[in-house]
Amino acid sequence: MKLSDHYILQTIHGIPYLLPYGQAIAEYRKGVRLNETGVFLWKKLAMGYSQAELLESMAVHYHATKQELPILEQDLKEFLSQLSFAGILQKDTILPKPDYYFRIANITIGYSGNKEFLMPSLLDFSCDALKEDKWKKRKQKQLFILSSTNVLQKKIMGTLLIKTENLEIIKTKDFYILCFPIQNYVKYCYLSFDGSLAYFYLHPSADTIPYISSEFQKLKQELFYAFRDAFLFFAQKQGLFALHSASLLYRNKSWLFAGASGTGKSTHTNLWKQQYHTPILNGDLNLCQTEKNHLTIYGMPWCGTSGIYTKKEYPIGGIILLQQSKKNKIELLSADQKQLLISQRLISPFWTEELFLKNLQFAEIAEQKVPIFRLACNMKASAAKTAKAYIDKNFIL
Repeated sequence: MKLSDHYILQTIHGIPYLLPYGQAIAEYRKGVRLNETGVFLWKKLAMGYSQAELLESMAVHYHATKQELPILEQDLKEFLSQLSFAGILQKDTILPKPDYYFRIANITIGYSGNKEFLMPSLLDFSCDALKEDKWKKRKQKQLFILSSTNVLQKKIMGTLLIKTENLEIIKTKDFYILCFPIQNYVKYCYLSFDGSLAYFYLHPSADTIPYISSEFQKLKQELFYAFRDAFLFFAQKQGLFALHSASLLYRNKSWLFAGASGTGKSTHTNLWKQQYHTPILNGDLNLCQTEKNHLTIYGMPWCGTSGIYTKKEYPIGGIILLQQSKKNKIELLSADQKQLLISQRLISPFWTEELFLKNLQFAEIAEQKVPIFRLACNMKASAAKTAKAYIDKNFIL
């Protein structure tokens, strides 16, 4: 492993830092605050140690037992990954093999970090580990997520693409950077342009929060939804799009009820369940992909506050666009209305013109492949009856 030039180890008021100088400053490279272990490893790296030699040196230095070696190995992987993202290790540095694996739709996710930080719903999508040689090939449908409690000391420089209360997205020459201004623990994410690599930086206090505390649950929630941003970016690259909608299973097909927050998506699917015993597949978000002659939804763990999700996949029967009204009625839409309304309900990334057009193109395909209509409705049982009667008459053989 070769270190980049133009970094120097300096101690400032008793705190060790790796500080950029020269060209590294001109390129807005990041400084990194180190702990005692980081200083030890940096000095060994400067001597040309390999990753295996670094681990062996750590074991000797800390008098580690065999049972403690996995902890040291995890600390080493996080440190090397941090240096890699900071540009201090050469870009061809091999990333560590993930600690845990998940599979959502046709995407394998490798995760390196503290398993305790993960929500149970994400753990439900765990899958068998890939063989190391297969993972290293980094095939197209593999996403690697790392989390670290080492916050980089740097003013982020780049082009601001998105700025909201909850999220800022900055494009640099190397990465997209996702910043989370109002979150206490998940500070930002470095996301590769192809979406296959996401590095989440957590506030150092994350390591000290008791696991049974409410603050730790807050940390897990923050990381869970930050992961969603990275996953949906990568999924979009694979032709998978997230539609803000609740879904249910009727006649072996999924029917999606889409609308803005507060229009009654959950209420409507619950009305179906109460009257027709139709299982709810996801209470808030559905991952869609175009097939040859139809659309398919795939289960994923993000489901708003409903807590309802599936791990299975189903063909889509149709998409119902909800609109609040005192009376229940079906409204037919023109092709352009369908495409625009579907695109407005997508929460897949729209940060750039290219990404926005991907969403618009998916909406056009959806308009052509599945029935789409508007249901103007109230929150009463008759609303579900109106929708079901129309579906049965027009789309059920």
